[in-house]
Amino acid sequence: MRGCTFRTGKEQSTMVSAGPMSRHAEDLLPLLKVLVCDEKKTSLRLDENVDLKKLRYFYISENGVVASTPVNSETQNQMKKVTRYFEELTEQDVVKTKLPGLEKSKNMWRYWMTQEPANFNRLMGNGDEINPIVELLKKLVGQSDFSMAGIFGLIDGILPAEKEKIVKDVTQKLEEALNELLGDDGILFFHSNPRTAPFHYHPLFLKFNDFHYFSIFNVLKVPVTQVPLGLDSNGLPLGIQVVATKNRDRHCIAVAQELERAFGGWVPPFQN
Repeated sequence: MRGCTFRTGKEQSTMVSAGPMSRHAEDLLPLLKVLVCDEKKTSLRLDENVDLKKLRYFYISENGVVASTPVNSETQNQMKKVTRYFEELTEQDVVKTKLPGLEKSKNMWRYWMTQEPANFNRLMGNGDEINPIVELLKKLVGQSDFSMAGIFGLIDGILPAEKEKIVKDVTQKLEEALNELLGDDGILFFHSNPRTAPFHYHPLFLKFNDFHYFSIFNVLKVPVTQVPLGLDSNGLPLGIQVVATKNRDRHCIAVAQELERAFGGWVPPFQN
């Protein structure tokens, strides 16, 4: 992250990471090799072949966050198709599972954001402090330079803080449970979002907690590959997250490549 948002690349602990984005899964691995430092390439073992039939597979149907949108039927159906495909491919069950504390994803995200080495308010202000209430008022009359999502993030920073001990305990239990579940050969299929793209500003004002379907893996600092799975009935992109334990990016990418072969991967959202 050196050079990104005032970061030096030497931070001891952060949820922020840079990852490659591409239309096709086969391009992720060479891009990742460019991004990571030489000593990290050894622990990631990026050139090692992956036998998908020797991995174990799990899925979670929802995160349990009370204020999140219920997972819609098309998103659930895609999960069913993915699990069914991998059961046929590997001749083993894809096991439905739960993780303790997942329903506290919002609380964990809020707390660990306050522990980041860089201050979100100063990052937004390019080094200067910003008054979130002033910016909200300016936004309402079209005068703010910041997005509504950014302003909401600033407002969240002045709300009552999470209870440190409770959040740390929940985070530790969740991390331990994920490591025990997946070990060094397990893969977790997890919804990218409870629905496809809503209208602009809808998540901010009605269901601000939907993004915790993916933010929780920043908290846990584990590798995730988001895989496109075509379009829903409204022509909006569907996708799924492939999750593994630390330093197992190669497994996520290998599973992503197989999903792309099976389901067609990225498709244009509209025809010219």
